[in-house]
Amino acid sequence: MSTTNDKPDGASAAVDLTGEQLGDFRLLRRLGRGAMAEVYLAEQCRLKRRVAVKVLKPELADDGTYLKRFEREAQAAASLVHANIVQVYEVGRLDNIHYIAQEYVEGKNLREWIDRHGPPDLPRALSIIRQVAAALAKAAQHGVVHRDIKPENIMITPAGEVKVADFGLARVLHEGERTELTQTGVTLGTPLYMSPEQIEGRPLDHRSDLYSLGVTCYHMLTGSPPFYGETALGVAVQHLKKQPEPLENIRGDLPAALCRIVHKMLAKSPSDRYDSARELLTELRRMQQELSGVDWPEDLSGWDSVSTGLPADRRSEITRRLGALMKTESMSRRLRNHRLWLVVGVLASFVLGGLIAWLTRI
Repeated sequence: MSTTNDKPDGASAAVDLTGEQLGDFRLLRRLGRGAMAEVYLAEQCRLKRRVAVKVLKPELADDGTYLKRFEREAQAAASLVHANIVQVYEVGRLDNIHYIAQEYVEGKNLREWIDRHGPPDLPRALSIIRQVAAALAKAAQHGVVHRDIKPENIMITPAGEVKVADFGLARVLHEGERTELTQTGVTLGTPLYMSPEQIEGRPLDHRSDLYSLGVTCYHMLTGSPPFYGETALGVAVQHLKKQPEPLENIRGDLPAALCRIVHKMLAKSPSDRYDSARELLTELRRMQQELSGVDWPEDLSGWDSVSTGLPADRRSEITRRLGALMKTESMSRRLRNHRLWLVVGVLASFVLGGLIAWLTRI
């Protein structure tokens, strides 16, 4: 591959690769850029499909050890085939350009969705939490710890399908972040959602991702993360020492059970959180059934816009009335069943009494 932008090595990271060919992938346009990589919308020529191609910055490609670990982590991510995980298609290198081709997800990430619509209503919030938890449960089965669960890495399609991005990659890319926490101006994107054990550099397991999911849920439900600070270190100290404001104090309309679930994920000690994402899913399902008497909804329409033009207090009132109606219907069904059995019992008594009288006459 050749580029028309011949620039010194120090400026190579700023080169726009739009129009270039990386193996089977033709880069169409740049979707975004970060501190470590740039993401392009691309076409996979042989399969005629759109994909997202993440190109690592050249300075990250100079360390052979880093590259080996990057490839190993990317391969692990590629093994996670799940509806709620962005699928990795290929890891490649061409002319010292290292890239990952992955599923292209149309839609917005959760951070963008919140910025546009505000905190989602209860059904949407539960759907998002459930789908992310399902992705984490799949990862745990394969021994993969994401290490960077945050709203920016949670994609939402127009139909409401959730896709968790950057599985495995975050494990490598953010490994040295602990040494940078004292620097002013370091991005707060990841420290805002870091688990206490990750901040302290202790060994991590899947419960660290549950903590980050808890912070993400808190942000989603309130509009902001539980902890803020002027520096990454300031945020990190709060994760270690400070308890978040009780969720029910901010959102009194939320079910108490949901508040307990979020705060359990936010426990400072991993042993006080859920043992697994699967256990979290079980708790979410139990709460859903208690609230509505029905199982998970299969579809939620109107994700592209705020589908209900009602104020939050009006929606809460409607939800309350719906719940009361469902309870009334359930009670009516039980009462009808009770009456039916009562009639059957009376009829059985008459038949049995007649049979006994007939036998007595004999």
